[in-house]
Amino acid sequence: MLKHIFILILLITYSYANNDYKSDCDTNNDQFIFSKSECINYLYEEADNEDNLIIFIHGSWNEGTDILKKYAPLMEDLVLNTDVSTIIIALPGYSKSSTNVFEAIGKKGFSSLIYKKEYLDLIKDVVLRLKKKYKKKKLTLIAHSAGASLGTTLYGYDNTLIQNMISIAGSYNTDVLNTNLLSADKTYKNINKKSKLILIYGDKDKISPPKKSKDFYTLVKKEQVNVKLIEVKNAAHLNLELREEVMDEILELLE
Repeated sequence: MLKHIFILILLITYSYANNDYKSDCDTNNDQFIFSKSECINYLYEEADNEDNLIIFIHGSWNEGTDILKKYAPLMEDLVLNTDVSTIIIALPGYSKSSTNVFEAIGKKGFSSLIYKKEYLDLIKDVVLRLKKKYKKKKLTLIAHSAGASLGTTLYGYDNTLIQNMISIAGSYNTDVLNTNLLSADKTYKNINKKSKLILIYGDKDKISPPKKSKDFYTLVKKEQVNVKLIEVKNAAHLNLELREEVMDEILELLE
């Protein structure tokens, strides 16, 4: 009996806390969206294309980094060059996104969050809500580093969510034997064969070495996925997503 009462109290407490989080988030609705107890900060710029949407997911930075300020110029370039509405998402712990449930992936000890199902479900729900909010049917997800690892896993995790994926300097396995962690090498067989995947790597990347992209390319190619592998010359890991060669691939994909 006492156990049931304790569980009931926990559920009521969680419900009240969740409602408080949502209320705080809704007051800033223009640049925030509420999902699974997190208030996610984002930037959005509308373009003329009615059906298409670009979403960009960043990688691992120091906790509290103003991601939206950093990538606002990229959003403007994407809209200007593609005429596709674009969103930059700040993951929990970045810009003004909350950490009610999840810490920043750049915080010491939390880098594996991107491989956890609960975190994947959060990002999936955020993307679904944004597509619905802006009434967009076709999504191109562009992601860098840890964001690319997360996004590529999500690409196979729900193969109706993302229509095209551009993964920049990603890692596609967890490098640890843990069946509770999800990575792209565990979801790739479910990738929609009608979609398009582009894997981009820098030839001088020491954080996510070229072999990671090359090996994953070989893996998905065997599944007859429409995949393309691009090498950017004289490019390291940092700011690879801002290179002109990457924009060229985005433009070609969205033609």
